Amino acid sequence: MRWPDHAVTRAPCSVRWTGRIEPRFTEEYTFSVYSQHGRARVWIGDRLIIDNARLTGTARERERVAEGRWKEFSHPVALQAGYEVPLRIEWEGDPSRGGEFHLNWESASQAIEHVPSTCLYPESVSTALKSSEP
Repeated sequence: MRWPDHAVTRAPCSVRWTGRIEPRFTEEYTFSVYSQHGRARVWIGDRLIIDNARLTGTARERERVAEGRWKEFSHPVALQAGYEVPLRIEWEGDPSRGGEFHLNWESASQAIEHVPSTCLYPESVSTALKSSEP
């Protein structure tokens, strides 16, 4: 999964994506977020697995890729093939500064990759534009 939708170019903005994710294999998955000029939080079910807004200890590793760019990894999450699990993502950033968000996953049976759209089932996407204009 990669964001932003290039129709959203104003800055700053926030996005909440809700839906479900369906894994291909029954095993533990590690999720990672690449976030540039933005902050991201990711939930699987009711469990907050990544929160790079406050660094609450939900991530097992955080790596600075470059100025303003971070990659953060979750602790392993046990998932079962063929079963959809609720997924919620919140991202707040600045698309005009190159802000973007990527959600990746990996497991023992698959190398790290963007979560493919064939494994995502959206329920809603809401975008809020924040402006300093009166």
